[in-house]
Amino acid sequence: MDYSSAQEVLDVFKFCSKEIKDKISGLELYNLTKKKPGQYNFDVIAEEVALPIIEKLGFSILSEESGIVINKGYPFVIVDPIDGSTNLAKGLPYYATSLALVEPTGPVVSYVINHATSEAYHAIKDNGAYLNGVGIKVSSLTELSESFLAISGYPPNYLGWKQFRSLGAAALEICQVASARFDGYIDCSLSGLGPWDYLGAMLVLEEAGGYISEIASQDLVTTLPSAMRHVIATCNKELADAVVSKAGELKINKVIYSLKKDLVRLAKANPEVKSAAKFALSTLSSKHLTPQYSKIHFTGSALIISNKKVVLHKHRILNTWIQPGGHLDVLEAPWEAAIRESYEETGLNAKHVKEGPQLIWVALRSGIKDHLHIDLTYLCEAPIEKPRPSVDESQEVGWFDLKKAKELAPTDVVQILDWVESQWI
Repeated sequence: MDYSSAQEVLDVFKFCSKEIKDKISGLELYNLTKKKPGQYNFDVIAEEVALPIIEKLGFSILSEESGIVINKGYPFVIVDPIDGSTNLAKGLPYYATSLALVEPTGPVVSYVINHATSEAYHAIKDNGAYLNGVGIKVSSLTELSESFLAISGYPPNYLGWKQFRSLGAAALEICQVASARFDGYIDCSLSGLGPWDYLGAMLVLEEAGGYISEIASQDLVTTLPSAMRHVIATCNKELADAVVSKAGELKINKVIYSLKKDLVRLAKANPEVKSAAKFALSTLSSKHLTPQYSKIHFTGSALIISNKKVVLHKHRILNTWIQPGGHLDVLEAPWEAAIRESYEETGLNAKHVKEGPQLIWVALRSGIKDHLHIDLTYLCEAPIEKPRPSVDESQEVGWFDLKKAKELAPTDVVQILDWVESQWI
């Protein structure tokens, strides 16, 4: 998108935000709608103002209140009509509208305004970040012990900051990292943030020289209404790394929370894995996610599919053709292990499908020395290229059509292939 087109989008965002402010300023009562948790009448009213204005841009739209309103594929306008709804309802001057135009590679235009103070942040990709029209830059602090952080939710332990605040509007808090008022922002909630909470602020932060990541290595660029992310936004990567090094318990808690939801969903969707999924749920704990501390191990594997072909490798110990996968490293999520192991065992740059990590199977397998493996299989994709496994891995690896793969694979892997063929191909 060229600069003039981006500026036109930004102008629409500014007009939309002004119309929202004018509308909600005239309200006398703030009531919960009882349709969604935490949704107020002004959230719905603000969206009703925003959508007709945004629709004129001709793009797809994702809104916090209604989900995907229009879907033409990318680009998407991501809108949070009111970020910090409880603050507004309680009379606290810290609530915003956040708007972002998002391409597959990330946000390209964004606008976040605190309606209570009229402070407005905006950014256009590769053109800097601004607060009320004045360029902004992040702080240069790298020492966690000296940091002033914004947090959301309850941290499981002290993460090493000097001071913190919890203000209740993620878009504004991340933008204030961009303007050096905070050194960083950490989402400590179990549920995480929706795309509307952070994508507008994400561009502002990056254009101001900051760094943003997801604690469990999930893609931040998503348009799925159900996609919840655990964001760490800091003035630089050094500070982010320092936070992550202290946030082991935080990450494990979030991995367990996500896995519980995935396992419950899978048990309901697929009767064939219901028993294994229930066992996994009963066993799910930080101990079993750390292999050295238990004889019951969670493992992560990747079923890599492309053009109706699948990747299998001949396991050197099991002497059978299976999908790549293996044990979790310390503080590693199963979906992270699936990608790492698939690269080590095949040399392919596999990725999770565009919807994000999709748990499709749970299997219980006997490991060596009386260990039990609870294997979590994720649906992945990769370009059809010649596999190049590491030298210390099995060299018998390849792409197979589903018929051949089923001839080679053991029964439990065939079950996965049958399920994937019926549901995904």
